[in-house]
Amino acid sequence: MKFARYVGLKASKTDNISDSGHVWNGHGDVRRVTTEQAAKLRPHRDVWEILDSEPEAAPAPAPAPASAAPDPALQQGANQAPADQAKTNGSGEPKKPADGAQYLLPQGEGQALDLSGLNNDQLRAFADSQALAVDRRKTGDNLRAAIVEAYATKAAAATNTAAG
Repeated sequence: MKFARYVGLKASKTDNISDSGHVWNGHGDVRRVTTEQAAKLRPHRDVWEILDSEPEAAPAPAPAPASAAPDPALQQGANQAPADQAKTNGSGEPKKPADGAQYLLPQGEGQALDLSGLNNDQLRAFADSQALAVDRRKTGDNLRAAIVEAYATKAAAATNTAAG
């Protein structure tokens, strides 16, 4: 037996490749598949990730309101030792992007969460906790930029919904 994790961006995905009949309920959902079905799904790496063993069950993060404080674990990630964080400038502070871009997410009155100090795993965990649709294949500054864009889009949609 193998496991197939949906890595696409749709809210749900029906298997139209291996005839398993499975429906994945959004990004990160995992279904058990036969070895033969896994072989048919494997070439479609932008849709499914094939796993040899069942991933550890993690509790599904509750969607946080846009005004919620950032996850303390993610804030701690920004303060990790330099070996565990993004490249630093020698003083322990993460390097800023060369083009002057900043990866800040507004968190309330005059506060912002800086994504610069988070590694790829922490960035993906944050995107998952905020239900942000980002391409999980991206890394580094490309992933940070995608999160900032998705966060802004989600905040704008929430504002439009509240106003309408």
